[in-house]
Amino acid sequence: MSLAAHAASLNVGYCFGEIAEEGISKVGNATIEGAVVLSEEMLAPYIGAKVTGIRVGLVTNEGVDNLQGWIRESLEGDNLDIASGEALTGWNNIALSGEIVLTGAPVVVGFSFSQEKAVKCISVVGDNNDDARWIAKNGKWEQAKKEGVLSVELVISSDNLPEHDLEILSLNTSSLIPCPYDEDIIFGVKVRNRALTPVSAVDLEYNLADGENVTKHHDISLAYGETATLELNISPESLAADTPYLLEVKAVCEGDDVPENNVIERYIGWYTECYDRKVLVEEFTTEQCANCPRAINTLKQCENAGYGDRMNVVAHHVGYYVDWLTVEGDETYLWLFDPTGQDGTFAPAVMLDRTVLEGVSVPVNSIGYFVDFEPVLKKAIDIPSFVNLDVTCSSEGENVLDITVAMERMPLFKVLSDDARLTVYLIEDEIPHRHQAGINSDTFTHSHVYRACLTDLWGDRIDWTDNKASNHYSISLDESWNRNNLSVIAFVNDYDAEDVAACQVYNSANARVINSGIDQIGTTDIVDESYYTLSGIKVSVPADGIYLHRVRFSDGSVKFEKVIFGNR
Repeated sequence: MSLAAHAASLNVGYCFGEIAEEGISKVGNATIEGAVVLSEEMLAPYIGAKVTGIRVGLVTNEGVDNLQGWIRESLEGDNLDIASGEALTGWNNIALSGEIVLTGAPVVVGFSFSQEKAVKCISVVGDNNDDARWIAKNGKWEQAKKEGVLSVELVISSDNLPEHDLEILSLNTSSLIPCPYDEDIIFGVKVRNRALTPVSAVDLEYNLADGENVTKHHDISLAYGETATLELNISPESLAADTPYLLEVKAVCEGDDVPENNVIERYIGWYTECYDRKVLVEEFTTEQCANCPRAINTLKQCENAGYGDRMNVVAHHVGYYVDWLTVEGDETYLWLFDPTGQDGTFAPAVMLDRTVLEGVSVPVNSIGYFVDFEPVLKKAIDIPSFVNLDVTCSSEGENVLDITVAMERMPLFKVLSDDARLTVYLIEDEIPHRHQAGINSDTFTHSHVYRACLTDLWGDRIDWTDNKASNHYSISLDESWNRNNLSVIAFVNDYDAEDVAACQVYNSANARVINSGIDQIGTTDIVDESYYTLSGIKVSVPADGIYLHRVRFSDGSVKFEKVIFGNR
């Protein structure tokens, strides 16, 4: 009883006391529920604490009846504890029995109410967390269309709660990383006070290349749940260029009882050299889309304006219904439009290296006229690349195409990705249209049409050896494809099944099929010769053995053949 009398209380959740100005709702005369899943990681510091209540933030109480708060082991599980409360606009404090003790396992914290018609009372705030925006109508759970977290908190009580708990939330910068060697990198380090005791000062500490610890002091005033973004400036002075560094930033406040959430890491670096970037432009278009010919013309204007050798275009025939050129892989990529399945798709649309542009949450954007699209394309082209690809093709038979993709990365590529993949497409040009909406022409053709993917749709993992790698593929050509119009496009990319923003493309390359076979070689002058091992590694002077000999002629054609050196 003595311990209970002196126990401190704490609110645990993702909203940290914030309520939205405008609410969301579900329609109809129904029972409505909302819930957040408090993760094992979040609850770890509070093992042994008693659950004494729930806080539910409502934007309005008009039309809300029978408000209850509850906790469960799962969304559809039985209630471990439940209580009722009078619905109020603002925070509703619903007391629970205190018999439930946190074990560290995840806990679902939720509320329910009844309504006769839609009531925009549910508060969604803050940074998105898919496990913290669950809503249900008559027991059918789904994620709220509005991204963020529900204003729901668990109230816990214990005589052993952390008095001080400063957490690093993110490490962000507007600089492109890797960064030019003559520029500083300025980070914004976002921190939050997760304990009841106010934080009055924070030290940011970091160390690079086993040098001296650097500390930057910030005087600050943070109450429970409040956040602040602290500036951290890192100069390349005394550091080597073109070298990756693991940056570890630690946020320290006096007496922090939970050091596990004080540290954040990422690779950084500064460059003096890089590869040219060839931007992967993925177009979404269909014959049912009357505006798509305009977008197709925008891309042709880019090629005519001199950007043709700095872009690789692929046309996915999806987005606005489908057509006779749509293949299964095209439809899989609709995930990049709308990962939640709530917003839908459209055409014409475009992605540039699958980059999520500022102000949007997905990599797919509308494509306008040339005057609007050119600046976006130029900005994408100017991003330095630290991985390079070379694509070669050869034909062993009439209908079989063999493809080798040789890759090389700079050490700084580690700053961008440590788990990159290779994706290889076969595309076709000059396909006569059948019923393209928005045009009145018998000569209109489709170009860059996605025909097949030779890798996994999201790419094959790359096995690097001394920053070099090569992958080999073969494909039987469909008789309906015009071999004279086929090209191979290969690109290095990331993939995260949970995050469309983490599917970045780092560089791409292409090769025309018609110029790659031995029987298509012209008689013009040789401008370049190179040799590769059968594993795709380029060599300067071949030793005894079998090699791949690549010859490029002045007319752009390429000869690719196997040669033998020595006695083999």
